[in-house]
Amino acid sequence: MKIKIGWLILIMLVAGMAIAFAASSHVGIFICIEEDPRLASIIRKDASIVSDPVYIYEGDKLPKNIGLEFRLEDYGSAVDVGDAYQFHENKPGFFHNLITMAERFFSHEKTITESVSGVARNKPGKIGLQYPQPGFLATVISGMPVTFSWGQDTSLYIVFRDHMGREIARKDVSGRKEMVLQPDEIGLKPGETYTWQVSNISRSFRVTILREEIAKKILADLDQYDREEGNLADKKLKKVAYLQMVSDLFSESIDLYWLSYQQLMNIEAVDADIEILIERFKLRVARHLNEQS
Repeated sequence: MKIKIGWLILIMLVAGMAIAFAASSHVGIFICIEEDPRLASIIRKDASIVSDPVYIYEGDKLPKNIGLEFRLEDYGSAVDVGDAYQFHENKPGFFHNLITMAERFFSHEKTITESVSGVARNKPGKIGLQYPQPGFLATVISGMPVTFSWGQDTSLYIVFRDHMGREIARKDVSGRKEMVLQPDEIGLKPGETYTWQVSNISRSFRVTILREEIAKKILADLDQYDREEGNLADKKLKKVAYLQMVSDLFSESIDLYWLSYQQLMNIEAVDADIEILIERFKLRVARHLNEQS
């Protein structure tokens, strides 16, 4: 069975693989029948020969004379080493072509035709009640208002502490289930990680303020969508795709799923296709938070 490029993008960006361009990330994929005997000629980096590879990894070698087709990711390269091709990972870094990658991700989501189940329609819509917002391990942008919510109105205060456990800020939340705060206004600094907690919930949650250069890049990319031609719903959905993709690609340092959810809650479903996309992206938010809980 041939694997089409759309499924390659799905595997890379949507499936439950933690892709952060680590050493284990694939750099390409072989285009062949699964039981193709030519696959036995692939030599892995550790010199082992395997019979059923699908993905191409850093250091793999493919002898030229077997005629096996392959497709590389944007960050993969094939180097001619004489009688074989050797594959390498060219890490893109944060500032590499994220808009283009997000466009591919979004385009793929639009091509999926399977229906969204009733469970998927109901569960994500209650994220604000089921989970803390902005999340368990969220990253936020200095200067951008953030809604902190905890799903009950019996707490007396919300408190923020630094990595040493020192209290940075405390706010009265009596009778409230949420509070909108701006990180810089309560003393949270870019590049630093804090915990936040409400008075009658034993668990604390982590929030990191993105470094300034990363925050500027993200905001500039999001602003680019606003300048594009097209309908408002499509622009917002592209922002959602971008935020979720960046959070998946750089999962060790970025988590903006909460911001993608805020975008989703402000999109008007003008037709059935838009509605399905909204629910699909909501479901991704729910799955993401389930993995962290």
